[in-house]
Amino acid sequence: MHIGTVRSALFNYLWAKHNRGTFLVRIEDTDTQRNRPEWTQMIWDDFAWCGLVPDKKYIQSEHIARHQALLEQLVREGKAYLSREPSKNEPGKEVEVVRLKNAGKRVSFDDLIRGEIVFDTAELGDFVIARSLISHVIRGEDILSSTPRQILIQEALGIPRPIYAHLPLILSADRKKLSKRQHVVSLAEYRDEGFLPEAIINYLALLGWNPGTSEEHFSLSELVERFSFEGVQKSGAIFDRTKLLSVNQHWMRALSDDDFIARGNFGAPDAEKLKKAVPLLKERAHTFAEARELLSGELSGLFSAPALDPAKLTAKELPERPRMTKTALETLQEAVK
Repeated sequence: MHIGTVRSALFNYLWAKHNRGTFLVRIEDTDTQRNRPEWTQMIWDDFAWCGLVPDKKYIQSEHIARHQALLEQLVREGKAYLSREPSKNEPGKEVEVVRLKNAGKRVSFDDLIRGEIVFDTAELGDFVIARSLISHVIRGEDILSSTPRQILIQEALGIPRPIYAHLPLILSADRKKLSKRQHVVSLAEYRDEGFLPEAIINYLALLGWNPGTSEEHFSLSELVERFSFEGVQKSGAIFDRTKLLSVNQHWMRALSDDDFIARGNFGAPDAEKLKKAVPLLKERAHTFAEARELLSGELSGLFSAPALDPAKLTAKELPERPRMTKTALETLQEAVK
């Protein structure tokens, strides 16, 4: 799952739980070529790892009959029409689509973060086509341009309009959108590096949201208690890996020694020696990957006796040492005269 998707899901979760609502996740899986069951399961696994467990799961493909009935209703009421058009995927073939009749009116809505937003829908034309029982839609600002289309569909179907909130994008240090080619953007990669879910959630919450305090470290339950949209900024949030490492180290240090060992995936070294090494690992490592590297590198001597060269331990070198020490002392005396 993209780290930006995790942040959007987190803000949805915080808002829902803060208001004692329902956290619902919808999976768009109707495109069978781009979606597979195992990929959907990976999404659920990522949510579980972060502690963002949905109260309800809405799988789009399980409601196709309902969608079809709504399309037929729109056509029957003259609010939409069938159109045969050239296929974008198969040259030389035609496909049948349903287009919404767009009156080209101005659409305005109040965004919880950006205030009133106005669109002139005339430029949308009759677009290819809703959603009910949803009170709030919280998502990235990159989907803002889709909102007027959805509002027109909601109005055509007589569906109550939800409240929208469009979150600022997560940007790189050069203020550009995070790129898969240049940045680590997958939650799985951070998990494999040894980041804790507590740290990921803590840090992502602070990307674009100000808790109104100098505190920086919050558990998920504390975030739920404090969250409000008044603290969410409009401008893009800069992703700072150094800051994330610092937050992760905080949560690693907060673990008991036993939990640190259990969650560190250290293999099977000597348990007693490993436990003695934990304070040093907490002091120096920012991720569990770094902790494992320390154990196999600089701290490897804790688990094996050092290799000694017997030839260098023979007494034949000892007579030279008093003479070398005397020479060194004489040199120092000359230097301080």
